[in-house]
Amino acid sequence: QEVYIATFSTKPVSVFFYPHFSLSVYHCVSPSPQGRTELHDAAERGDVEAVERLLSTSVNINSRTEDEGDTALLLASHRGHVEVVRLLLKAGAAVFIPDKCCRTPLYWASFYGHRAVVELLLENGADVSICSENGLSPLYVASQEGHTEVVDVLVKAGADVNQ
Repeated sequence: QEVYIATFSTKPVSVFFYPHFSLSVYHCVSPSPQGRTELHDAAERGDVEAVERLLSTSVNINSRTEDEGDTALLLASHRGHVEVVRLLLKAGAAVFIPDKCCRTPLYWASFYGHRAVVELLLENGADVSICSENGLSPLYVASQEGHTEVVDVLVKAGADVNQ
């Protein structure tokens, strides 16, 4: 007899082995009911190795979650995982796709003060003028949160200080 296990995670799966059974483990790249893929989870964790592995498959790099509309790039930017952001951008991730509240990867990186991520996103075409649905710009949230280095980067990139 054969036992099959499918998982949405790259975490190890504990399995009891019984004689006369063979075991097959499959990692699912199809979305969870919330629209999250293994790429979303790996990007959010900052798991460079898993992201590299997933990018070598036919994964949809710009897929969005059902709940918040997050992309892998948005999640990695939010958490400040600069190497994952670099990998995703190199693989063609769209820098401008917002979540359901119109917050872009640049917005989240600015909000949390992830200067290296902000610089990388700007180098790859991120628009400093895109505001959230509440009208908040990356510059506004960076200044509100006290991230002066990020404010300097955004102003040098052309952010409107009156926006």
